[in-house]
Amino acid sequence: MILNPIDKYYQKHAYKVRTISDEMADYLSKTREVSRDKYLVLDNWQNDEDFCYTPITNDKTVFGYVGSVNAHSNTELIIQAFAKANLPDSELRIFEGGNHKDNCLQLVKDLDLKNVLFDVVEKKQVPDVQSKVNVLVLALPTGNGGLCLPSKMTSYMLSGRPVLASVEKSATTRYIQEADCGISVQPDNVDTLAAAFRKFVAMTIEEQNRLGKNSRVFAEERLMKKSCLPKVVEALCGEIK
Repeated sequence: MILNPIDKYYQKHAYKVRTISDEMADYLSKTREVSRDKYLVLDNWQNDEDFCYTPITNDKTVFGYVGSVNAHSNTELIIQAFAKANLPDSELRIFEGGNHKDNCLQLVKDLDLKNVLFDVVEKKQVPDVQSKVNVLVLALPTGNGGLCLPSKMTSYMLSGRPVLASVEKSATTRYIQEADCGISVQPDNVDTLAAAFRKFVAMTIEEQNRLGKNSRVFAEERLMKKSCLPKVVEALCGEIK
């Protein structure tokens, strides 16, 4: 990699290097041979004022996926696992579009699923859409998302909803565990994801709301501008001094 020596030089001579996860900091420290304490780990944050927490009130368990429908999103896996879970009294809503949407529409037709719905929403509608489901779902293929926290995960937690994630060991799985806000399963496995769908349906609305509230509290503490920006300012002020 022709640019690696340049990248390594600047990281070695920087006062601080801001990264978006402990996993990324560990990787950069090892591959760039830079002291680990040089890295300032701060999660990416979003416009948190667009989101607000409201308790779940649906009389059935509604799962939602909000984001691009492409190979990276593993949306077909989500549909296959939902079908295998066999939850006729539940619903899966898939919002947004992408180059795999036609594949997903055909898959739903082939599986004869009547409780999988598709829609497209504008960015400004995302908080409202996410607030109207019980559980928000994301899936990433093996080899994706291991070093960072997907922006979708941040958005989901800001919405104050439980998270079901089919991903490899990463910041996503660590945050779900630390926040106690949902279930994570190994990626690319229909059976384990289907079992997780069933676990959420078996939960009481009170338990779903507890997990959702935990999501929001964690987001307020770690994933908002008001909690992250002061740490940037503190690091810069330390350099000036």
